[in-house]
Amino acid sequence: MDDYWRVKKHYPTRIIVETQRVIESSVKDAIVCLTGSELEMLRNMVHYLERRTTFVSEYRQDDYLCPDNDEWDTISAIVAQLEEKLMGCDIDLLIDAINTQTDVLDSLMQCVCQMTGWQERQSAALPELGEYVTLETVTYRAPGDTLGGFTPPPTDVKRCEAAQSIWLWNYHTYTEEILPFANSTADTLTAILVASCAFGALALFIGIPVAVLSAIVLAIVAWGIDGSIQNLINWFLGTKDEIVCILYNNLPDINAAAAAVASYIDADSQLSYLEKQVMKATLASHWHYSWIILDQETNGTWDAYFVSGLCDFCIPPPAGCWPIGPCDLGDWSGGSVECVDDLATIKGGLARWVKESHVPEASSYLVVHFIPRSDGYPTARMDWGLTRVSDSTHFSVITGIDYPIDVPVTVYASVPSQIWGVECYLDGYQQAYWAAPLYWCLQDAPPP
Repeated sequence: MDDYWRVKKHYPTRIIVETQRVIESSVKDAIVCLTGSELEMLRNMVHYLERRTTFVSEYRQDDYLCPDNDEWDTISAIVAQLEEKLMGCDIDLLIDAINTQTDVLDSLMQCVCQMTGWQERQSAALPELGEYVTLETVTYRAPGDTLGGFTPPPTDVKRCEAAQSIWLWNYHTYTEEILPFANSTADTLTAILVASCAFGALALFIGIPVAVLSAIVLAIVAWGIDGSIQNLINWFLGTKDEIVCILYNNLPDINAAAAAVASYIDADSQLSYLEKQVMKATLASHWHYSWIILDQETNGTWDAYFVSGLCDFCIPPPAGCWPIGPCDLGDWSGGSVECVDDLATIKGGLARWVKESHVPEASSYLVVHFIPRSDGYPTARMDWGLTRVSDSTHFSVITGIDYPIDVPVTVYASVPSQIWGVECYLDGYQQAYWAAPLYWCLQDAPPP
């Protein structure tokens, strides 16, 4: 199916909301009074509403479908309104207004609803946009209607490159174009931001939406400059690996990736509230993601800046498994092992990982997760086994087959009865080209 990315697994602890009950709700509008403690809980819980997996559009026997892009745009707008309302208002002023029998309805509309004129307020914060609209660099169309039509990355390597492209574009744009001019006028900032969103002059580019543009300008103007630019640059550099991994683990679902990055930024104690708004303006923008990925796919803009193997440790090993970790040749014995992109890569012979030994139980399975590698050949093959610690006897467990290079793969087979209950090391035997193991496990059942 074309929308395979919508398929999500059921989990016993996951609470899911029916999409249509939100989009076409039959519940009547209500005014609700909340304590500060209740607001605190709701403001944190609302982050779950920024995850596409929270919503179900279709139940199926073994899984469910999350919202499609059109449904998600509608839900995202509703969640944004809810977040704005949960920022609250001065309740004392409201009480005074009621007590003095002033215009209670206007007070309620300003304090509780805060809904009318949203688009007008967004546009009013910007200078005259007629020239930009004429040049098709700015559009009044909705963000969901103006996304870049990128192709989902076909391999994990390409997915990592897409994640790095997003980080690199944001780092370059913030450090070289936005932050140095953050104390400029809205006119200047608008011109800078419009220019930064050319995305390699893609023929399909139809302009940055006013809603996206104004959100960035408003965040930067509100932030102001007080000598904290270097702090933001340091934050960017210090969180690079985490941001890239969040993007890698959620792509190609750009909505889920943006929501996850926003949650990470919101939870960061180093940033002030206004700094978080500035960071989220583009770093957590699914609209930007779509065009950055398309630009990279079309023009290879960031090819020279990619770090090979950066995403290899993004997905933690399952419970009960042992990560091989960054390359340390002291962890290996025998064979030919080299450090390639900080991964231990078996390039010849029988190599044993002697950092840790473990005891397989009766009827257990050896599971190995690794990346096939080569130097120009399309496939690679590796056998895996266990070495008895007491006498260094090797037992073959997993007979390898040819796998495409650079795409992580998980293999498994049952452990021979001769070494049940016996302390063993993991070992790998090179057959055709190389392998970089990421983690291994001893499990009582094959992996799902």
